[in-house]
Amino acid sequence: MNDTTEHDKKRKVLTKIIKDLTQDNIDMYYNSTSDTSNLIKDYIDKKKNLSKDELELVQDMSARDISILLSINS
Repeated sequence: MNDTTEHDKKRKVLTKIIKDLTQDNIDMYYNSTSDTSNLIKDYIDKKKNLSKDELELVQDMSARDISILLSINS
C-alpha cells in the first residue's frame, strides 16, 4: 500500500470520527486542533463505532500524529 492511499484512508476515518464527535458536541468547531486531536484519540482508544479495518488504520496514531494529519491540506 502506498503512503498516499494510507494517508487518504486515515484521513477518511478521522473525518468520520469528527462527524460523530460533532453530533455530541456542536461547539467542537471552536476547539483547538490539539483539543480536537485529543478527543479523536480518546474516541479511537474506546474503539467506538469503528470497524476492525478502520481501527487498524488509526489505533497506533498519537494525538500529535492526528493533529498533523488534520492540518495537512490534501
